[in-house]
This record gives sequence, structure tokens and C-alpha cells, in this order.
Amino acid sequence: MFDYKSDRARCNTCGAFMKWQEPGASWVFVPDSAVSHEECKDQCKKCTDKYGMLVPHQSVNVGLCSGIYKETEND
Repeated sequence: MFDYKSDRARCNTCGAFMKWQEPGASWVFVPDSAVSHEECKDQCKKCTDKYGMLVPHQSVNVGLCSGIYKETEND
């Protein structure tokens, strides 16, 4: 089985490598459809603290398409 916690992502703001779904990091995902184009971004905790949560650049519901990763019970 694929271990998602070992996967690394790059921050779209500063370019630093970060742990995928790092607590405090923010994300945006807008699926490709007839009314929107795909948008998928991650931002590290440091940049989220400095610049704020990522938000989509399209007319979509921000609460459904973006957020901040929270601590999990397994951590």
C-alpha cells in the first residue's frame, strides 16, 4: 500500500519541500469542469502563517475548494 505520509510536496509560494498534508499548511483544489479549470496548489505552514490561506482564483465556493490541514489523531 502507498504511504501518503512519506510523500513530499513543494510549496507553490516559496518552492520549499514539505511533508504532504503538513499540519498548518494550506491547499486549493478546483476540479476541471465545464465552468472551471483545474487548480491544485499546496502552501507550507511558514508561508500560510506569513501570507494567509491559499484561495482559488476562480468564482467557486472557497470553503469547499480550499482549507488548512489540521493535526490528526495519529500524529
